[in-house]
Amino acid sequence: MLAVAWRWAGVKPACPKCGERSKARDWLTRTVLTVCGKISFERPWYVCKGCGHNWSPVDEPLRLESKACLSAGMLEWLIHLGASCSSFVGAADVLSKLTGLEVSSETVRPRTEERGAVLENLPLMLRHYHVGVLSNTVCNRIAERDRRGTTYLRMVKLQNGVTVWIMASPG
Repeated sequence: MLAVAWRWAGVKPACPKCGERSKARDWLTRTVLTVCGKISFERPWYVCKGCGHNWSPVDEPLRLESKACLSAGMLEWLIHLGASCSSFVGAADVLSKLTGLEVSSETVRPRTEERGAVLENLPLMLRHYHVGVLSNTVCNRIAERDRRGTTYLRMVKLQNGVTVWIMASPG
């Protein structure tokens, strides 16, 4: 992660909201629970002079959502356990026993229910694919691989207005 953060040192990226170039205002610490445990790292923090938007370009390649305290990998583990166990308390307990990582049932519940709502709106035949909301950068990389025939990527707009990406490796 440090290599990703240092890549942005001295760079003036375009604001994701208005496109105006900005320089780093500060370096801020971010703490995230990952499948390897809790990690903290410093990353450049930008504030756009044009629109006032705050962001760190390091978050997108690491697949970290704004203010999220869970990595993408940990989020997938929680959702899988939340859907597989008989209760959200049980899911948090299984995670703790297997990994030593502690989360509450109230960390598991909303994320599992949110993914369940997305899956509930998908046609039955698509439910076995990996479903997620991905960044544009990640989607563009997957689409590149898709053109080479190694990954399938399809965008589906659900009735509730949510856009999800359906991914599957060719079988």
